[in-house]
Amino acid sequence: VNSQDYECAMNRACSVEVSGLYMAATDILLDTGGLAACGSIVPQEAAVVGGISFQQNFLAAQAGATSDPNTSQHFQLITFTVPGDHRLCYCSSYDADPNNVNDQIQGPCNDAVEFIQPVGLLTIRGP
Repeated sequence: VNSQDYECAMNRACSVEVSGLYMAATDILLDTGGLAACGSIVPQEAAVVGGISFQQNFLAAQAGATSDPNTSQHFQLITFTVPGDHRLCYCSSYDADPNNVNDQIQGPCNDAVEFIQPVGLLTIRGP
């Protein structure tokens, strides 16, 4: 994956186009929620805990450019409501522990260590 920087406006639809090699529709992006290092944040589903809402922090690839499906993927992100910087990390449909030897969750792109490839920095601009 080629590292790039992206910019979106607060309270608007946001999407990114990621380029690289051997990309697939099963690849996933993870938003670290700030500037945490790739490979250190666990993918989480949307949840409400103690009355506090947490957004899902990972996003599946959408249909990429059909003319060049192996070198780019399109990701439709959430609508961000707060300005700031977000590090984006990439998982190429990889399962770090397919035999469950290290007590990680089985399946691709569901453990922190599977999101080790930095995609770039996403800056959300706002008032």
